[in-house]
Amino acid sequence: MKNIFKLILLVCGLLGSFNALYAQTAREWFNKAKQTNDDDIKVQYYTKAIESGFEPLAIIYNDRASTYVNLGKYSKAIDDYNRAIELDPNSSTGAYYHGRGMAKDMLGLYDDAIADFNIANPSCVVQKR
Repeated sequence: MKNIFKLILLVCGLLGSFNALYAQTAREWFNKAKQTNDDDIKVQYYTKAIESGFEPLAIIYNDRASTYVNLGKYSKAIDDYNRAIELDPNSSTGAYYHGRGMAKDMLGLYDDAIADFNIANPSCVVQKR
């Protein structure tokens, strides 16, 4: 019985160490993305942070979406902004909606962009001309 208990403690300890290492790796990918100026590399680092389970994921998706906008990959940016909104629908900053509105505007989706801008900042309603 004592041996089983020791085995359980050993396995739990190893899993705890693995989870801590996994989280450390995810944080490192996120930090590397923040430190580089190369947007293509930045996207790769953000992707690795997402795959590694870095939390909060909504922020990573938002940051990668912003990088996609810089690269002119507006559809990919919209996909990432959508994912950020799904993960954090009550974000009080409106940044996800504002960013998605910018990407939609660049694709000529003006009505959709206006709707997003109005969600991002309801006190400053944007109207179509």
